[in-house]
Amino acid sequence: MVVDNGQVGFLSEVRKNGAIFTPLPIKPEQEKRAMLYITLSETYQQLYHYEAETHEENADMREHLNEYYDEFVDRYGNLNEKQNAKFSLIYSTTRYPSPLTKLLLSIHLWRRYQRRLINMER
Repeated sequence: MVVDNGQVGFLSEVRKNGAIFTPLPIKPEQEKRAMLYITLSETYQQLYHYEAETHEENADMREHLNEYYDEFVDRYGNLNEKQNAKFSLIYSTTRYPSPLTKLLLSIHLWRRYQRRLINMER
């Protein structure tokens, strides 16, 4: 899933010199969710590549990733909730969760674990 000129869609026939963009016929609320999901994905990919190449933590990018994650959860609920799991499968190119979905679910579970530890200390 990608955004091109403000439209959510897919790329096909990807080659060195271009690709074919096919817009998805989705409702405005689904489009907002898709754009935020794509933003999460792109931020994660940039962070991963930067930290893999430099072997340095990028605090700013991590903060952005956390902000986008929190915004997604605030607007649409936890990533492992039925409607979000369904969403990621509907708009993925395969019938399996994307690596980003798996990563975000693990972030969600880690944050829940950290909150529980903090609450236990109180």
